[in-house]
Amino acid sequence: MICVSIGRGRHRHVIAEHKYLADHGIRLVELRLDYIEGPVQVARLLRERHCPVIVTCRRAADGGRWGQPEETRRLVLRTAIVEGADYVDLEDDIAESVPRYGMTKRIISHHDFHKTPVDLESLHARLAALDDGIGAVGHDSDGGHMHGRHRHADPRPRRKLRGALHVRDVPR
Repeated sequence: MICVSIGRGRHRHVIAEHKYLADHGIRLVELRLDYIEGPVQVARLLRERHCPVIVTCRRAADGGRWGQPEETRRLVLRTAIVEGADYVDLEDDIAESVPRYGMTKRIISHHDFHKTPVDLESLHARLAALDDGIGAVGHDSDGGHMHGRHRHADPRPRRKLRGALHVRDVPR
């Protein structure tokens, strides 16, 4: 299944783009909450969803735009879980502090934009040990300006990410 990411500064633009994508056959979108300017209204975004969503709120160190305190970001992610997001993408270093709840599935991800991890199999095993959900690895794949994503320990490159709108593989 293909997932399309939405990274917009205003809630109404995220909602409008989500509707447009769903109306045009996209069955899964990623809501990049780190792009929202001002306080994130998680309940509003999830209440008006038009297809299943992955909620992501990425730190700058992990390639995102989040500029507020880390505890606020974790609260946004926990709120998404409580509000019933279909998936929440969590970095591996915080996965233990953001527990599973309800029907939300957790995607545990690891990011390294300087190099491709040497041992994808051991990295996958570590991610899998954190959760029985979904593991993802973001890494440098062509000289530092773009990166690939791999699902689990699959060594084949995925589609490259570009700016606020990107495409990524997700599990079936």
